[in-house]
Amino acid sequence: MSYYTPKILVLATLVTAITQSGSFPLIGWMSARMQYVLYNSQYQPKEEFQEERNAAVWQWVLITIATGTVIALERISVGIAGENLTFNVRKALIRSVLYKQLSWFDDERRAPGVLLTNFAEDITLLNGLTTESAIMILEPSCTIVVGIVVSSLFSWEITLVALAVSPLVFLGAIS
Repeated sequence: MSYYTPKILVLATLVTAITQSGSFPLIGWMSARMQYVLYNSQYQPKEEFQEERNAAVWQWVLITIATGTVIALERISVGIAGENLTFNVRKALIRSVLYKQLSWFDDERRAPGVLLTNFAEDITLLNGLTTESAIMILEPSCTIVVGIVVSSLFSWEITLVALAVSPLVFLGAIS
């Protein structure tokens, strides 16, 4: 019996989650750059402003396309991993039921229809608990780590202040 080991899908999901978490600081930087370009428009010649504006817009478009592609790849890898997990668990459950003695089915809780309904419901819950929950934990965790690293590269002082104040932000979000 082969065990389900989605090493490539887990690696793909991890790489895409880390890449996507890097897109949030990049989008923040692009927003600040766009505001800077628009704010300085009144102090620049028109041609220079248009060049900077066009460059910023094209960078924004490229970042948006790259982020969308990474998110799509992440969702695809999570979906495939979840479907493979569901298929293998169903296969193992049905194989184990096939080798039961006939008297095992005499209990009304083990009627074929009841068993198949329970398998369908439980496996759907298993899929939701493993793949969807894992990505909901992985993405924010990677985003926090990448955000701290990127902000430390720009200004370690502001990073320390932000880390010191972050428990207050969490408390404010809870209440």
